[in-house]
Amino acid sequence: MAQISNATKTTDFISKRVNYPKVLPAKSTAPVNKTTVQYPPLSEPFGPILEKSGELKEPVRSMSTLPSGLRIVTEDCLDPLSSVGFCVHVGKQNEDPSNYGVTSVITNCLFSGVGKSGLPLQVEAREIGATAGAINDSGLLYFGIECSRNHVPEAMELLSNALCKFTITEEMLENEVHGFQDEIEETYEYKEELINYALLPKVAYGDTPSGSSILDYEFSVPKLSPQDVINFKNKFIVPSKSVLTGVNVSSDEMKTLAEKYFSKFVGDEPPPSDPIKYIGGQHFLQSEDGLQAAFSLSFRAEGWLDKFGGINWKKTMAFSVLERLLGGGDSFQSGGPGSGSISRLFVEIIHRDMKVSSCSSSSAPAGFENMVLSITGLCEHGHLENFYKTVLGVYSSILEDIQRNPAKIEQELHRARLQTLSALFNDLTHPLERREDISRQVFCMC
Repeated sequence: MAQISNATKTTDFISKRVNYPKVLPAKSTAPVNKTTVQYPPLSEPFGPILEKSGELKEPVRSMSTLPSGLRIVTEDCLDPLSSVGFCVHVGKQNEDPSNYGVTSVITNCLFSGVGKSGLPLQVEAREIGATAGAINDSGLLYFGIECSRNHVPEAMELLSNALCKFTITEEMLENEVHGFQDEIEETYEYKEELINYALLPKVAYGDTPSGSSILDYEFSVPKLSPQDVINFKNKFIVPSKSVLTGVNVSSDEMKTLAEKYFSKFVGDEPPPSDPIKYIGGQHFLQSEDGLQAAFSLSFRAEGWLDKFGGINWKKTMAFSVLERLLGGGDSFQSGGPGSGSISRLFVEIIHRDMKVSSCSSSSAPAGFENMVLSITGLCEHGHLENFYKTVLGVYSSILEDIQRNPAKIEQELHRARLQTLSALFNDLTHPLERREDISRQVFCMC
């Protein structure tokens, strides 16, 4: 007898099942006359969600100040995802060689404390389906929580515990030291990271506190005591230098919760810190194995504020478009336009020069008055001088095309404008990004 494959058996079984008659329920009902069914008109709103979305014409914004000096800012679009957070004007500019890295230590330990349930704050945040995090960047310390709108009260209590009940132990400090040491080892292993960590701050800000990097923390953080960290926190993280921000939170709810949970957050005005001073120039680095060389180059541009104290949107956006024109990437990069593979640095250098490993541009605020555009590159030993001259040539050619031959660069400019707008709109759709942006604007204008 011929063998029947499993596939044949399965097919035969399915075909038999398809031919089975339909089984009717024991109590059949009369057939529905479709002509008698009344459907709602298409113009009728479909449920409360669409009714509410129709109200999203303009975000509702408000700002108030507690007696302590703590500013409260809200922006409500009636979305179900909320973000509440704290922004403090503190960073490397407030440090000195004896405590380089202390701001990073505070950032990493803000949510390491214990909440009211006896669990770590990070665990308590997960219990309400929230995400907690903290970063410090460009002279500002951000920490906040993303959660559903109905869990904003719990999130505000968690924020208060992270700030007002901040604590640090010898064990936590030891863990921070080991963490920095591991990160430094990775930095030396991946040369691109070494450029970003070691070269960029030094080139932009020189030997000022803002020019310190994780490589300096290797020597300063092990000397810190828990009391040193607490003293720095109490000295510089004070209400007059802070903004409490809520996105997709009503102003009344935010103020009520702020009064309830942050009334004990007090502090004296800290001593003024030196403004973030741009130094600028270029810096070169030779790897210890003698196989690779790197450079970093930075330029200063006007930042958020103009001479009248207003936000200089036009020049800031032009600076961002220039960064997109330069673009760049690394020699192993693949993908479409979004990865920068059709930008000037990629097409003119990485695509043509096999001795170049990476070349890319980036921009970042330098305080509130300035922005810094940086170009970094990594190449084979002995090729650095030619590589550096080529990069300067590409940068100069862009500026020359813009001034003398705009028709030649119009397509690139149009693409760079669209990429800038796409990145901007993508950021603004996320509550966390909007929260940080609102906080920075408050510091710029107040």
